[in-house]
Amino acid sequence: MDTYLIVNAVQLGFTVMAFCEGRLASGTPTWLVGCHTLSLAGAFMYLLMSVWFSMHASITAKSYETRLLTQLVRLPVPSWTQLEGARTYGSTFEKTKTNQMFRVPFVMGTQQQVLGETATSAEEGRGSGEGGEGGQAGSADLWGLEGRGEGIYELDGSIRTNPDELRHLTLIKEVMKYWQSYDGFARVAMSMGTNQLILGLSYYVIGYVLISNKAIMACWLVVLLFMVIATALIRLDMSLTGLEFRAAVVLVSAGPALTAFAAQQWRLHTVKGYELVHLLAPLPYAAEAAWLMLLLYISKVGEQEGGAMLPTGFRSVMYIDVFGWIKRARAKEHSESPISVQVRLPSEIAEEEEAGEEVLGEAVPGKGPAMAAVNYEGCFVKGPKATRPEQLPGASKPAPEHLATKEMFDPTTFVPREKDGQKANHEEDIHPYLKPGLVPWRIFCSATSLLLILWWISGVLILLQASGWSALRVSPLLRDSEEGPQPIEQGAAFLLELESKSSEFEPLLGEQIDTSWPPGALPRRLACAPDGSNVMLAAASRFGLFQAELMQRKSVGANNTSTAFRSAAFNYAPACDALEGEALQDVAVACRGKCALVLHRQGQRLTNCALTQKPTEQTAAMSLSDAWLGEGDAAAGEAQEEVSSLALLENCGKASGEQNCAYAETTSGRLVEMKSGLGGSGRPDWLPTRVLMADTHSTLRRGGDLHILGDRYLGMLGDDGTQLQVFDIQNSGKLLGRWPLPAQKRWTGMCSAGGSLYLLAEEPHAPQLFRFPLPQTLQLVSKSKPMEQAAQKPAAALKLVTVNKTLEAGNMSSSKLVVTGASEHGHGKVPNISYASTIAKPTNTTLEAAVSGGKARKDLRARKHSLSQGILAAH
Repeated sequence: MDTYLIVNAVQLGFTVMAFCEGRLASGTPTWLVGCHTLSLAGAFMYLLMSVWFSMHASITAKSYETRLLTQLVRLPVPSWTQLEGARTYGSTFEKTKTNQMFRVPFVMGTQQQVLGETATSAEEGRGSGEGGEGGQAGSADLWGLEGRGEGIYELDGSIRTNPDELRHLTLIKEVMKYWQSYDGFARVAMSMGTNQLILGLSYYVIGYVLISNKAIMACWLVVLLFMVIATALIRLDMSLTGLEFRAAVVLVSAGPALTAFAAQQWRLHTVKGYELVHLLAPLPYAAEAAWLMLLLYISKVGEQEGGAMLPTGFRSVMYIDVFGWIKRARAKEHSESPISVQVRLPSEIAEEEEAGEEVLGEAVPGKGPAMAAVNYEGCFVKGPKATRPEQLPGASKPAPEHLATKEMFDPTTFVPREKDGQKANHEEDIHPYLKPGLVPWRIFCSATSLLLILWWISGVLILLQASGWSALRVSPLLRDSEEGPQPIEQGAAFLLELESKSSEFEPLLGEQIDTSWPPGALPRRLACAPDGSNVMLAAASRFGLFQAELMQRKSVGANNTSTAFRSAAFNYAPACDALEGEALQDVAVACRGKCALVLHRQGQRLTNCALTQKPTEQTAAMSLSDAWLGEGDAAAGEAQEEVSSLALLENCGKASGEQNCAYAETTSGRLVEMKSGLGGSGRPDWLPTRVLMADTHSTLRRGGDLHILGDRYLGMLGDDGTQLQVFDIQNSGKLLGRWPLPAQKRWTGMCSAGGSLYLLAEEPHAPQLFRFPLPQTLQLVSKSKPMEQAAQKPAAALKLVTVNKTLEAGNMSSSKLVVTGASEHGHGKVPNISYASTIAKPTNTTLEAAVSGGKARKDLRARKHSLSQGILAAH
């Protein structure tokens, strides 16, 4: 038991390490994560149970061993009775004739002949002697210690032929039940813990090798190897019939096999594949639950002769059955009437022997004249008295038989039962579930039943989720806000003088668009592009790419014409071979909405994938240069810099159509402009051209969502989803302003198309899509020509009024999301508007106002002076 205690401790540590360090990647299907987690939890439970059982069995065995050796089983030290018997036999040997004492076998005749001569000479001596004196002299038993040997325990041959009657074996059988069950179930729990750990490793290989790295054959071969190992352990540890063994192998192998096939279908990203996954996902849970139910049956737990409950279906348990109780118990099952099993303690055997000796009436040891030995201790008071030698002080005595009782082996005798002067009630019976041979079986059965129920419940929940039930779906936890001041943004735009612009409030009325997603979709990125009057949408999750077409619907009324959008039904995009097994980071729509550029492979690859069934012109995978990225330093705790988000701007070069631009954000906080076609070798590689922003105080972050707003602005949705930052890419990437977003929603994706801003909100059941119009300051510049912009700048001067009461900037940039029926906006009413927000630029942000002439400059200085006195509000 001490040997496999070490093995269980090592496996338990490996299980904890696999649970903490070997986590599956984000975006792995929930049904696979559930199988992996439950398997590791089962392995941890069984291995911990085995460690506890082993420790309990070891401590209990040592305690009873000490009690037996020190109180009940003594070393063979001879008593006074045995010494007197030896002296008597020695005296008899001294009176033996010389020819008998020195007789050489077969040379001096046979034993019968010598004894015959001795008997003849003895008769002649008695005839010539005086009556009975000769007979008294020929007697060798002068002390009267000789007698029959049938009643002596050491000389009883019948006991030696039946080991069950041996005293020391009877004692061992009585105490073995207190640790034998723990020892047996410790071995069973170790076998089951190893089995569950193998299953957990199988599910981990499926999630890592097949889902993340798309190595289908490698995954299937490794899972097959693990199943062979699990089958070999069942064959080595258990003693089963042919039918039971085949059923066990099928149930153990069904879970990983079905999961591997379902994961392969899930990676195809087809409609039939997902339908098949929904049917196969609950089956591994049912197979694992059925295997645990079969385990409770094939363990064949039964009560043995000593009262211990042992799982006789396991081979390892047979080796602790040193007395063959299991074999005899199976033989007695076929008998006609049950036989009551009784354990005879040494005290009971001694009483029976004493009763038998009284009936025989033969001469027994202790009846001779030596029993009249005189003891003169205390003779001056009471006179001398006859005493047996072994009763003298200091004489050796055999182990007391009256101590070997069943009450002596009670586990409660190792702990004091009296406390604070209160006597314990010894008449209280032990409850059945506290019996030593029953406790480990109840613990093992209860733990296995609990794990079985968890597998069933999880399988039912997976089945309900596949059917569209999403009551238990929860949103991820929000990221904690960083402490301290906001980092300073540095770059090319930092050297420019920023001028103040108006801090007017621009009410943006938001419209919620009915959105539907495939089951289990959790998109994190959003991209869009105009397609005539419609909008092509693309969304990306960790391992899935989705597409939808948002169509406009116009209604003509008596006074005006309103435009609304129908619902957006997202579906899986056609399979893209280059994305198989890759974790998607960002997505951008290109080719007029017909294809999508997907960023993956730690920000080093940009793959063109089709969003429709029609093939696109560009299908090659492009690589991003990584020579300009910062190197990580493990010693300093610095991670490798990677590209986390990408925005695409087509035809940005002087020669239209020859060059494309992209803007990338890195995990270290840098915003970089990149261009394609600079390598000169014809490869569509992307190389950096300039740095727009360098946040040197930023720590490692996931990165925001980048998209082009209009024709010249770059919008970035922060990774916390609370504000929208806008940069002017035609003015060296100068920060134009920050717009806070409604705090009632957690915004995870953003894109712009057709003068509208689309935001993706995270919801408990399914993500929702909202449409907001672009702020007027962005629409005017993006839609007007340069000459028209210069003419409109003086007319765009705003009337500013100083507010005497100083307000905090947080109040000026607050946002809210309210429910409205219809609101005035633009040239008409917008129907079905259910969400509204107030988006404002903070007052402490310098705003650019295009003014001309000396009068405009005076107005600008007046505005700066009023800014120091209070907060500027716009009418």
